[in-house]
Amino acid sequence: MTERQKEQLLQHVWPGRSPLFYVMLVVVLLLSFLGAHYSESGYRSYLIEFVIETEEPVQFDIYYDVGRGYNEVDRQSMEVEEVGSPVPVRFCIPVWTELEKIRFDPAREHAIMTIYSITIFYDEETTFQVPLETLEPQKDIIYSAYDGGKFTFETDPEGEDPIIVLNRISDKPIGSRWKEPSRYAVWMIGGLLCLLAGRFVLRYFFSGL
Repeated sequence: MTERQKEQLLQHVWPGRSPLFYVMLVVVLLLSFLGAHYSESGYRSYLIEFVIETEEPVQFDIYYDVGRGYNEVDRQSMEVEEVGSPVPVRFCIPVWTELEKIRFDPAREHAIMTIYSITIFYDEETTFQVPLETLEPQKDIIYSAYDGGKFTFETDPEGEDPIIVLNRISDKPIGSRWKEPSRYAVWMIGGLLCLLAGRFVLRYFFSGL
């Protein structure tokens, strides 16, 4: 290929002073960014199961953050009436984006409770066993202890809103799924290559842009 042929080929691919190309470039990069952002999104539901033992009936609440922080909409509640033996407490969490954080409010009144396991079922093949030692009491918990596979705690008799946070909800650190630059880079490079290829076809074969 001669130098002149190389220059002509470059002219077909590179935009030069074409303002339309740069407008299209911005649009393609924006669409690629949105595609990367929402590529793993979509409606799904996760099942979370607590195996607990309580000495008194309690109202057990969970709050889940799906990008809007903790609020009264993204919340579920269950009355636990069976006492004195381990009982499973299950919640089905509907989400449209990534599940970022989970906390639970174990009781509205004074309670002594033991948690034997917390399991999150992301799908039929992906489950995560929450390490109980990573549970973090944040409010109105006067005693807590992790002892060989179980987590025992007591809520404050004068407290109004005991809170315990799950610091681990997957094998990845919380929020890491939104910090994967490689996925964004692949989408944006792919979009740019498609734009250049399209420009070449239009310019070389149809005298377009």
